[in-house]
Amino acid sequence: MNREFLEKYPSYKNYFKNFLGGWSFENGDRTLTIKDIGEQEMYDQETGGKKVEPVIWFEEEQLPMVLNVTNGDTIAKVLGTGQWQNWIGQRIIVGTEKVRAFGKVTMAIRVKDEIPAPVEAYVCERCGQVIKEGRRLVEQTRADFGQALCIDCARKAKAEANG
Repeated sequence: MNREFLEKYPSYKNYFKNFLGGWSFENGDRTLTIKDIGEQEMYDQETGGKKVEPVIWFEEEQLPMVLNVTNGDTIAKVLGTGQWQNWIGQRIIVGTEKVRAFGKVTMAIRVKDEIPAPVEAYVCERCGQVIKEGRRLVEQTRADFGQALCIDCARKAKAEANG
C-alpha cells in the first residue's frame, strides 16, 4: 500500500472532494489555525453552473473550508471581529452539526461558538526556538537528553551521543 496516499486521503470521500466536508470531522471537533482566506470557484448545486465562494485554509489541513454566512458570523463572534485580515493566525473550533440542506438531513461543517483553549508552547532549551512538535517530543527529549529539545537539536544530541 502507498502510505503517503493513505495519509493524504484517509477516506475515499477525501479523494473526491476539493473542500473539507462533514466526513473530515468524523472523529469529533478539532481546533484549527486559520492560515489564509480567499475565494475559489466551485460547482453550484442549485443552478448546476459554477460560482465563486470565500474559503478558509488552515495550517492543519490540506483542503480549504467553504465559508458560509453561518460560519462567518460565528467566527466573527468568537474572534471579536468581522475583518477577515484579523482572522489570520487565529484558532477556531470546527466540527459538524446535523442540518437540513438540499432536501435532506446531512452533517455540515460548523464553527463552534466557543474560544479554543490556549496552546501549550514549549521552547527548545538549546536554541530557543518554539518546539512545533509539542509535548510528546518535549517529554521524549527530556527522558533521553535531560532537556526539552526541538527536532533539529534532538537530532544533533542523538548524533553527539552516538559519537
